[in-house]
Amino acid sequence: MILLLAVLQAHGGAWVRDPGGVYAKAGLGHFRGQEDESAAVELAYRDLQASVYGELGLPAALQLSVYVPYVLAENSDAVRGYLAASPGDGELGLSRRLTKGKVASAISLGGRFPLYPDRREPRAEAFGGWADRFPEPGDGTVDLDLEAEVGASLGRGIWTQGSAGYRHRFGPWVDGLPWSVQLGWAPRQGDRSLGWLGVESAGLVNLKEDPETRAWTRLGGFLAVNLGRGLHAEGWGGAIPWAQASRPGASVGLGLSWTGTLREG
Repeated sequence: MILLLAVLQAHGGAWVRDPGGVYAKAGLGHFRGQEDESAAVELAYRDLQASVYGELGLPAALQLSVYVPYVLAENSDAVRGYLAASPGDGELGLSRRLTKGKVASAISLGGRFPLYPDRREPRAEAFGGWADRFPEPGDGTVDLDLEAEVGASLGRGIWTQGSAGYRHRFGPWVDGLPWSVQLGWAPRQGDRSLGWLGVESAGLVNLKEDPETRAWTRLGGFLAVNLGRGLHAEGWGGAIPWAQASRPGASVGLGLSWTGTLREG
């Protein structure tokens, strides 16, 4: 089972891009879950996720965002490992700028959906009682999020932003409240940007108690180094100290991103 981590440092948040503005990133991340000692069969979980993420500024103060992951996951016991390789849960979002400048705000509507078929029945036919030991490539749920985002530039390259919203889950799972906060710094050397770094926290709170619906809290940090020509080398890491219907654990990742503007014609 997988908790697909939201990588906040990739998202524009409150600062919606101008028409033609682009942020594109390819990343590779690793997550290792804590062992579940209460389970009848003790399984250790880990995964490797390759992903692409993009933002594109559109007319009418709109911004389109797309996230597509590919997951290689493993559950392992004392004897063997159970592997699964598949696309994960994709995300598609549309943001609308409300204000811009030192205090920016936006409202976003986003969908999250599985990019893989339901393999539970074929696995049960092939592996019988062993089928539930194979990890799933994502939650398997379809979610719809509506969020408000506010950010402020505090001077000297320091910024902060936060978001809060509502997640509707289709199916038997309960709805929830996603939230995030972030504090960052973008140092400069003369007129040249050196990149950015910061800390963040995010989570999801279920509206009512349900042991089958995932909820979580994440703490993390991020760093980007300017390579020139709009390219940045990025790194991030974090921990999930608490999770429901999934596993706490820790993650690290590296990526290469490009920020620029599409040329007309």
